Parts: sequence; C-alpha cells; structure tokens
Amino acid sequence: MTKSDPTQSALVARWLCHDLASPIATLLTASELLGDQGDPEINSLITQAIRRLAARLKLVRLAMGSAAVMSAPPLEKLFAEALPDTSVTLDLPANAPSANVIAASVLILAELSRTTPISVTAKGAHWTDETPAAKALAAALSRVSDEPRGSMIALAAAQAKASGWTLAPHPAGLSFAQS
Repeated sequence: MTKSDPTQSALVARWLCHDLASPIATLLTASELLGDQGDPEINSLITQAIRRLAARLKLVRLAMGSAAVMSAPPLEKLFAEALPDTSVTLDLPANAPSANVIAASVLILAELSRTTPISVTAKGAHWTDETPAAKALAAALSRVSDEPRGSMIALAAAQAKASGWTLAPHPAGLSFAQS
C-alpha cells in the first residue's frame, strides 16, 4: 500500500487515537485536580468521561463488527450514550440493514456534523436539518484522508461493504443499498 492508501490497521489506530484523546485528557486533568482529596464535581466529571468513552468504544465495536441483529431501543440507547450531542431517531422495518451498518452510517454523519439530528430508515441515514456537511460527505467517502475523521469514515464505509451493504452519498446523508 502506498502512503496515500494506508492499511486498515493504520486507519484504526488513527481513528481510535483521535476519539480516545479528548476523554482520556479529561480523565487525566480531573484526576490531577482531584489529588488526594475527593471532590464530588471532579468525581462526576471523571465518571461522565469514562461512561462516554465506554459507550463510544461499544459503538465503534458494533460498527466494525459483523452483521449484528439489534432492535431499535438498544441502538437508540447506545447512540444517546456514545453521541450525546447528536439526536438519533430510528424507524427500522424488518428489511433494514444490520446494526453494524446502521452504527457505521450514524458514526459517519455524526463525525461530519456532531450536533445535527440524524434519522435512520430502511433507505438510509439522513440529517434532519440542513447541513453544510453534505458536500464533505461525498468527498470523504470517495477518498481516504490523513485526518482522523477521514480514517473513521473510510473504515466505517469499508465495514458496511464487507457486510454486504453499500453506503452512497445522498444530498441529506447516506443511502443504503445491498451489494
């Protein structure tokens, strides 16, 4: 592989290092401030950071896993915990993609526009508000960049494809199609 075409391992390392950096820095700062004394506010900060990190890792594991079956309520709970700034609603009929494809799609859209609400149906994952990130989505799906966001998007799209689904850019988000 060339430098512009990194291995999946390199993409995973870049993505995880990027996603773990902020929660870990929060934990470190909070623990330094805590010192030898207990402080309820700092302890709460530590607990919140740990929970968010754990939820994010569960979501990444689901998105990068095999074709999992998961109903809407547990998926919605996982999205709320892992992506607290992004409202995600699911309307999933029986012919919807597997949970890993849905998770991958939501991760991609949330990465490009963290606070824009997302709706997932059998046809795709779409932002519910207008977002300027739609052009960035098409560009991100068409290439791998050296930035962590591009790495995550490339990995998520590759995993969806490995599960038998193609993610295609749509003016309001992503469309699903069985390969």
